[in-house]
Amino acid sequence: MPDEGAVKPVTQKAAKPLRIVVLGLESSPFWIPVKAGAERAGRELAPLGATVEWIVPGEVHTADVFGRAIDAALAKQYDAIATIAGDAGVAAYIDRAAQAKVPVATYNSETETANARLFFVGADSYAQGTAAGERMCQLVGANGKVGVITGFLAVEAHQARVMPAMAEPRHVSQLVQDLEDRPLRAEVAVRRQAVEGRVQSGDRDHGRTA
Repeated sequence: MPDEGAVKPVTQKAAKPLRIVVLGLESSPFWIPVKAGAERAGRELAPLGATVEWIVPGEVHTADVFGRAIDAALAKQYDAIATIAGDAGVAAYIDRAAQAKVPVATYNSETETANARLFFVGADSYAQGTAAGERMCQLVGANGKVGVITGFLAVEAHQARVMPAMAEPRHVSQLVQDLEDRPLRAEVAVRRQAVEGRVQSGDRDHGRTA
């Protein structure tokens, strides 16, 4: 699978071994390629003296889970941390890591609360929701009924996607459903298998062309 971006590691070996931790989730098929990307980064960085570890601290995006994981990464003396920032509470943990001279990057989910993270990698959640709402209006018309399924209302990025989507259609009903709820487990399992197949196929393709 060819790279979609142009980001490449610098061709400079670290003066000392570097340990990078990526904090993520595995609660839905969305995270399968994310984990695969972290593992691939580890393979690419290994010759340069760096290791990348994928750690799942819990099942939700919130600060009580990921904040503790950031503190744990500091205690284990990781050299850099990549994490999702699901809500405002995680900002203090990011700031504490930065004060300890450990750079933190956020990805996928970002909080609006100011913090000392080095950079963010991800999409504009509000723009995503706006685009989805506009498209729904085009498809269902003024009298259509639309259900919006989201993951966790406590996650700012999820709220940012839902709000504009709800604002666009004239008649929208909201269905809030956690992907860990029992009725969706079978669908999640099927989608997970499909995504895993694509990821494995992509890794094989990358291995042939690398």
